[in-house]
Amino acid sequence: MEALSWKWTGLSFCLLLFASCNIIHNHAINRDIRESYFSNSWHTTEAATPVNLIPDRIGVTPNYWCTWKTQASTITGIRSEGINDRAAKLDNLSQDHVFGKNGWATIMFPSVRNNLYLLFDDGWEVRLDSSRTGNDRWLMGTMTLAEDKFPDCKGEPAERLRKLNQLCINAGWRGAALWIPAQASGEKDKYSELDRVSLYKYFKERFKWCKIAGIEYLKVDWGYRMKDEKFRFMLTNLAREIYPSLKVEHAGGTPPLNDYGCPWCSENFRHTGKFRNCEMGKTLSTAKKIIPVSSFFRTYDTSEPFNTSTTLDRIAEILKYYSGKKDVMTILNCEYAAYTGASLGCAIGLMSVPPTVPLRSTQKSNYDEAVRAINWFKIAPAFGIGYGRNFVDTVILTDSHVFKPGDSWIYWLHGQRVNQSAPAIISRNMPLPKVSCTSDTPFVMASRNPNGAIAIATQERRTIEKGLHFPLAEVYIEAGNGKHPVGIFGRYKRLLLHFTKTINGRKILAQDLAGNKAIDITEMVEIKDSLLILTGDLINKIGLSAASLNDLSTPGMVLVVK
Repeated sequence: MEALSWKWTGLSFCLLLFASCNIIHNHAINRDIRESYFSNSWHTTEAATPVNLIPDRIGVTPNYWCTWKTQASTITGIRSEGINDRAAKLDNLSQDHVFGKNGWATIMFPSVRNNLYLLFDDGWEVRLDSSRTGNDRWLMGTMTLAEDKFPDCKGEPAERLRKLNQLCINAGWRGAALWIPAQASGEKDKYSELDRVSLYKYFKERFKWCKIAGIEYLKVDWGYRMKDEKFRFMLTNLAREIYPSLKVEHAGGTPPLNDYGCPWCSENFRHTGKFRNCEMGKTLSTAKKIIPVSSFFRTYDTSEPFNTSTTLDRIAEILKYYSGKKDVMTILNCEYAAYTGASLGCAIGLMSVPPTVPLRSTQKSNYDEAVRAINWFKIAPAFGIGYGRNFVDTVILTDSHVFKPGDSWIYWLHGQRVNQSAPAIISRNMPLPKVSCTSDTPFVMASRNPNGAIAIATQERRTIEKGLHFPLAEVYIEAGNGKHPVGIFGRYKRLLLHFTKTINGRKILAQDLAGNKAIDITEMVEIKDSLLILTGDLINKIGLSAASLNDLSTPGMVLVVK
């Protein structure tokens, strides 16, 4: 029976069956979302007590905070090779650093961590002082927690994971999530790879461990089978068979900058800065093979100072290709681009470092943006890429930067000018916003959620000539019938919301998504029948009213017409 569960032959039939299950599964989720959100009507009579426009519940979007950047940024002398030493990063992932006094799990995102998985990245299964730093990465993939790093998590493999998960829950997180390589431990070439049945049994056992432990999320990254869509299909299907609550995230693998090589992937790059040209189109082609067999797909690693433009171009190419393909309900994870994910219906994998860690010269303290995005996901969950129609502007914006030491972990491009390009405007399930700007323009993105909520965001730019800057534009969007919340992210000159019905005489409430109290802004806005106009100054005032001290996040707010 097990051998029949995965056949390399007859893949087309399996993919068709998978797609059908995917549609049913995601349609059920969308139905639950609609019922849940519409049952809490936004048009109830205002109570005497303060109104909080953010629902008091756990969101359904599987967002997480990942330990990797913190592992690399908080190395405390376990090894002497320095910040770029991979072994030190692996050793740095331990019970003491995560759960000890002032541990990462105890200081990160206290207000929203119950909506986040704590994802243990590369190193959780590696014993202290392991030599797994280079050519011996093929040994990874045991999915057995290292007891010497997590001494309170002893026992059989499933029991170790159960105790780790409970530590996370006790610290207020949604639970533990795990990074795993795309391979079984020991696979490194065609001579060492497991046969089909053995590979199936290998992961069946480990997924059963996850079920016993209550582990609900796996991030499948690099490995021997990195770009093997058949293997990834097996993992996704196996999770649904063994443990339906287990979410398996896949990725296609790409260098941190679009169409620029790196030490581990240096051929066939032309420096156009466009995702579709990466490896002469092979990177996008691989993604198109893996996405249909995935429930969750990560757009993959990026780097300062191009996190926005690099990620947006990857999202744009994927959304263009799958627009209207309702049989593909894969949810994109756009890593730590928080406002991008919130405004385009993509999940996020945060990598924020603790407040005590110094930031790079190209980084800013934008912790609040993550909090606002997570709270918006309670209102408007991430949704599948084939839902509705996706629209991508033909106008392309190009960011540019000359790398120097201290800017980024991309040391191999020091002294070089790098360009990263992306469409000026992207929208999902709604028309492209209309953008008017006197000079340079921001990136703009918008979406209409399956439950009716609208999101709009503007994002800053970076060029050699102007550095990091935020062009202020007048943005116009079609905002629906006024019955659903509107999420507003970024900076504006003016924002014009056009509704399908008049809103004359209606009350307008707004709230910082990092706060807990709405205010009546009816007298602060301009209403012209079905048009609601907000100034940029008002958005700044409301969207930053609950800002943390010294945080440099841009505004993020929710607006409701009552």
